Amino acid sequence: MKVRYIRTLCLATLLVSTPFNASGEEGERETSYVYPPFKHTLGMNRVGTLELKLFLGPGTSFRNPQGVTAVKMRDRDDPKTERDDDELTLFMVNSGAGQIFYNPSLYSVSKYGGRGSGEGEFLDPRGIGADRDGNVVIADTGNQRLVMLRLGDDLRWVGEIKDANGPFTPTDVVLADGLIWVTDYSGNRIIRFDMSGAFLGEWPLELTAGLAGPLALTVMSEDDPWNPLHRFTMVVVDSGGERVRTINGKRREVAIKLADEVFPSPGLFGYPVVDLHGQILLPDSLGGRIAKLGRNLTPLTVFDHVDDDTPLRSPNSLAIYRRFGQLFILENNGGCYAWTGTDITDARIVDKRTGRRHNLKLEITLTEPSFLTVSLIEPGAADLALILEKRFRAGTRQEWLRLPREPVPGATIRIEATPTYSARKKLTVVRVLDDLLPKAAAEIDSVIPPAATGEKGLSDQFSGEPASPALPDSGRSTAAEDNLPGVWIDIAQPDGESVDDDGETTFPGETTTP
Repeated sequence: MKVRYIRTLCLATLLVSTPFNASGEEGERETSYVYPPFKHTLGMNRVGTLELKLFLGPGTSFRNPQGVTAVKMRDRDDPKTERDDDELTLFMVNSGAGQIFYNPSLYSVSKYGGRGSGEGEFLDPRGIGADRDGNVVIADTGNQRLVMLRLGDDLRWVGEIKDANGPFTPTDVVLADGLIWVTDYSGNRIIRFDMSGAFLGEWPLELTAGLAGPLALTVMSEDDPWNPLHRFTMVVVDSGGERVRTINGKRREVAIKLADEVFPSPGLFGYPVVDLHGQILLPDSLGGRIAKLGRNLTPLTVFDHVDDDTPLRSPNSLAIYRRFGQLFILENNGGCYAWTGTDITDARIVDKRTGRRHNLKLEITLTEPSFLTVSLIEPGAADLALILEKRFRAGTRQEWLRLPREPVPGATIRIEATPTYSARKKLTVVRVLDDLLPKAAAEIDSVIPPAATGEKGLSDQFSGEPASPALPDSGRSTAAEDNLPGVWIDIAQPDGESVDDDGETTFPGETTTP
């Protein structure tokens, strides 16, 4: 059997290695994103300069790392099996050295380029984009050009683009919908090229305020196979990293947020990504954390570490493979590799009704769409399932719990949340409410810590590969579905879903917070 040691050890694991909690410090485990099980990576989940030198030589170091992207290359995909579908090619910009780090195979890491302005050279490059056919485009910012490369056995020079109806200053680049999308910092605009390098013009936007030095962007096209709702989404960071906005396929601004509206202390947005559910992840190198937002930029969570590891080191760039929720975080001197999990960041009883029926209204906040099981636990009685593996959206939701009778003294409510894909087979987050009296939001802080409402436990289920998406109308996927990574592909609107006016997806029985 092929050992998947190099897959995540090499750049396809984002150059990653360091065991959990290397400092030995105790702390709350962060489960919104968790490290894969040992059999997937052999513990190689985070790396730094030492590991890089072991692979590329003693003269190699991280020098101002910038953009990163992860792709499943077509010519590296065995059509006879799905076992290799999570094995990716990763490209990373080592800006200070004018280099691109990448893994040409599962068993090697290579570098391309050097500092300069000629062929095969870069001057303070920033963003990078790639597609399944091996096309790679770099925003060579200091040389005011785009560089086009091609991945075969290794990276090869194809050409450069220096004209967009005049000079331009590219800072980020995305390959989507068969086009090259570019942020032009000096021109305060989004521009596009076809894959031959022909300039297609500016992509005019309807914005509440014009772009001011756009730095980074990501694009999820309607036809992306891992865009289950087929909605175009663009995310643009500008104003020196202080502002982010989302834009729809009609070129209209959907939402806008400033960094100080998202982070509790000063922060700057880095390179964004959009996940399978259309949620947005934004790194903050200034504050050493990552924000996760809904489609309308509603904050879902902010975290400064992955799993039970030590704090992130100035994360600046992210890459995500939407199909399996594989997240790559680029730090100032290394990076880490995680799977999409979930967390219950708040849970409380907010209302109670007695009489012929005994009902409790549960308010819960999730960081990721999850399957939820809620049970009534009473001393000396069998556990009673009040909600059984029902799918809930991310964010804050309220749900009435129907009880057969008034709870006895000492009764608790146990809440179990499991992500819908990625770490689904590995992770179950548990919270226990031991106070069943209604609590207002203003009261809860003095009763239960808001970030850890009651107990929190984790299952010890492990699987060698990240789980594929589960269909929302069928509860948990069956054993057969677990082996079908493409269950959401070509489904325009999965059965049992509807779309709210705010663009969010609603599943049957869910209600939003008033």
